[in-house]
Amino acid sequence: MRGQVVACDVSARRVYADLVGRDSELQALRRVIAARPSFASVEGEAGVGKTRLVREALLGLDCTVLEAACLPQREPPPYFALIEALRPLGPRVEHTARRMPLLGALRPLFPDWSGWLPLRPESLDDPRAERHQLIRAIHELLGLAGPAVLLLEDVHWADDATLDVLRYLLSLPPPELALVVTVRPEDLPLDVAMSLLPVQQGRTGACERLRIRLLPLDTADVHELAEQLLRTHPLSRELADFLYAQTGGLPFAVEEFVQLMRERGQLVQLGGRWLRPPLDEVVVPRALGDAMRARLDGLSLLARRAVEAAAVAGLPVSEEELAQIARLDPAAADAGIAEALHAGLLRRVADRVTVRHQLMRSVAQDDLLPASRRRLHHRCAAVLALRRDAPAAILAEHHRGADDIESWLRLGEQAADQAIVVFDEQSACRTLLALLTETDAPADVQARLVLKLGEVSVTVMQHHSAAQQIRRVLDTHGDCLSPQERAVLSYLLAFQLFQLGEVTAALALSRTVVDTLGDAHPWAIRAMCWLALPFEASGPGDEQEMWVNRAGAGSAAAGDDRATLDYVVARTGFLLRHGRSEGWESLDEVRRRCTGRPALRRPLAVALVNAAEHATHLGQYERAATLAAELRTVISDVPGHQLTAVIAVHEAAINFATGRWQHLPAEVDTLIEQLAKSPRIQLRSRLIKCLIQQACGGRSGSELALELAEIFATACRMTDQPIPALAATALAREQLRRGDLVAARASAETAWEMLDRKRLSLWGGETLMVLTEILIADGDAATAERSVDPFAGTVAAEGEEAPLAAAYVLVLRALLERDDAKAGQQLLTAASAFESLPRPYAAWLARERAALRLLSVDEAHAVGILTDTATGLRRLGAHEDAKRLDAFLRGRGIAVKRRAGRRSYGDELSPREREVAGCLARGMSNAEIAASLTLSTTTVKTHVLACLRKLGVSRREELVGRKIQPLSE
Repeated sequence: MRGQVVACDVSARRVYADLVGRDSELQALRRVIAARPSFASVEGEAGVGKTRLVREALLGLDCTVLEAACLPQREPPPYFALIEALRPLGPRVEHTARRMPLLGALRPLFPDWSGWLPLRPESLDDPRAERHQLIRAIHELLGLAGPAVLLLEDVHWADDATLDVLRYLLSLPPPELALVVTVRPEDLPLDVAMSLLPVQQGRTGACERLRIRLLPLDTADVHELAEQLLRTHPLSRELADFLYAQTGGLPFAVEEFVQLMRERGQLVQLGGRWLRPPLDEVVVPRALGDAMRARLDGLSLLARRAVEAAAVAGLPVSEEELAQIARLDPAAADAGIAEALHAGLLRRVADRVTVRHQLMRSVAQDDLLPASRRRLHHRCAAVLALRRDAPAAILAEHHRGADDIESWLRLGEQAADQAIVVFDEQSACRTLLALLTETDAPADVQARLVLKLGEVSVTVMQHHSAAQQIRRVLDTHGDCLSPQERAVLSYLLAFQLFQLGEVTAALALSRTVVDTLGDAHPWAIRAMCWLALPFEASGPGDEQEMWVNRAGAGSAAAGDDRATLDYVVARTGFLLRHGRSEGWESLDEVRRRCTGRPALRRPLAVALVNAAEHATHLGQYERAATLAAELRTVISDVPGHQLTAVIAVHEAAINFATGRWQHLPAEVDTLIEQLAKSPRIQLRSRLIKCLIQQACGGRSGSELALELAEIFATACRMTDQPIPALAATALAREQLRRGDLVAARASAETAWEMLDRKRLSLWGGETLMVLTEILIADGDAATAERSVDPFAGTVAAEGEEAPLAAAYVLVLRALLERDDAKAGQQLLTAASAFESLPRPYAAWLARERAALRLLSVDEAHAVGILTDTATGLRRLGAHEDAKRLDAFLRGRGIAVKRRAGRRSYGDELSPREREVAGCLARGMSNAEIAASLTLSTTTVKTHVLACLRKLGVSRREELVGRKIQPLSE
């Protein structure tokens, strides 16, 4: 029966619905919040309902709720969201801070608390150590809150300093704190997502963890939500489908579309049901941004001005401040703000107001004419400057938006200085780069800015941009600088070039620094320490020793403790890479100088990482592992330390050498992916991967040779020894396998000459072995003997400091031995020496060589050794070598017993694919699956494709929530 058509009341009050389709997520979030200490991340795309879910979970909680949102600003002030969230704790600080001296570190963050806080702790002269002190003070401050929830929204916009605090709170959670964040994980860098978002859920140590991934609503939930928004009337299925198609199931979009259609009178009621009118009568924006714009157009002029002012202000402001920014008298401002609040376009945060969401902020700003936007930025800068707590970064952005370049320069530099004070070098670096690239500052200002940039960029990964700006200022304004100023900038440029792999230019600049400043200047001593490293572009080994000695004499004359420590670190590295036992005494001196001095954490870490590397190359694997563990302890409480990746690469090298290959390929793939922005560190990971493939297979010989050649060429330009020599050695081995004796000899001779010229022959045992085998195959054993004897003498002089080289001496003597029986026994002795290190791969290869020499002496014994060796290589994972031995044995008519091959799973999921499918069913991304299962993302992608094919679906979303059946028997 046809009923009366009733248009929706345009003036209808905005209606908010109950939470729909999130019951299980809501219960889980409430449970975890109550299980303090705890951490929950609520993730999903914009408009999916992250904030709404959290607000529902917080209703009725009997505890303190501290909340703030991160700003989508190009250069957000360090710790901004945390400062806003923690500000309500001021009264508690006033009564307790005197008994908590560490809280004095909070003075840079809360200048308005200066009358309450203790004096700031004594400077530690180390930005990372002082940042850690500040983070601990924040942790202590949170302890004053008692039972509390710390809610940080939009963490994908968080500054690096805030992310460091979050990582620390996860590693050491305050006992009565529930930490809740909302985030769009796809907008987080991979390394941040893996360190911040929990992979393992449930109880982890003392902390309960939960990860909620919100997906859009389905059609049924959209139907229910729309009915709640329209209140008492049922909804037609046609209208529900229409809303789902328009909004993609995003709850926020559904609310906005329904509200907009109500206001426009486009929803009609027929026969007691809400219907969608014919398409030709409906004008509904198809994009959410257009819907926001239409909502904004529906406001009165006063309300729109209030929203525009709040959007440009960015951070929450008081109603009086908003009135001043919008140029409204108090009565008009009250009316406009009230209307915008009623319409849901503004919201209250404590005693301030801000735009309801960032989408409205973007729309409101985009719709402003440029002149109007500039005027609003100008008024924001004037109004917010009256606040005692206004961050310089916020004021700088408003002056930037107002095209007030002079004020932006002044406040931008102040913002960078404030970031340095709170140890946020990343923010300081970005701010300084923006000032240098987007303004035409005077020469003296540019020189000052670029000097600060060069210093802060030492600890961040902005080497290319920093080098570009330092070089530009030197080229453009160098004549305005004193020789000393130019030399200091030249050193900072050289440091950036070293990190970028432009070693030749960096070494030339370092020599200029020393010539200009003299040996006794601290910056010149640092430059000499770089010149003492065995880069291919530097001089022979004697020259490196000369630079070490000059740095020592210079540090003694300078009388500067830090310069002396830099020299001791350089001396330690020089002694250890030459296998001299005094190096360990020198390392102990570094430890003594740094003990109890957090400011010296970085030079100690550098000394330890160098010692771990040298111990690995010398074959002292147990000591190398101990040093790596000590290094992890040194930097464990400094979140995001750049040496963390270096440790991981060293540990991968130790694992390769000691035969722990089971998970190594996946680990190395992950490292290569994570180190894409650090090509120098990544290079060694790529070399380890090639060595694994050389032994285990999985890649053609020609492809492997091409990559090894590329790694060698790049390493010669970017890194110090022995990486280039190791790459050339691996290339020679591959060329020898392919029968290209001429190329193999050239590569091996190049590798050995590199090490010998740098006086690093102790690292070259494997290189000399490969070269010797090639020379013997080429009929030139006499040349090999001329190299082996001096090498053996060097090894004998160093005793126990070079056990790997000592084992290779046994192999080399055996290779040159003409008596097969003696050679075989020498090689078996070498195998035992390798085994004791342990270096199992080298041990099995030595046994293979022994058996081949013993075939003519005792064939049965030799065949037994070869059979055992093939089994051992296969168990290790060296399948290519095992297959080669199998083929040799079959060629002699010896049956090869092999264990059964892997089961073929056909169209069923393999065990690993089942694990991946289970992760897909939980809505995990490829990066999360890789972290959870210790796989590379490349491997995960392969498994995902197999899962989709075998399960008969075309998109991974179709597997979310699906039960993965076990393998059929």
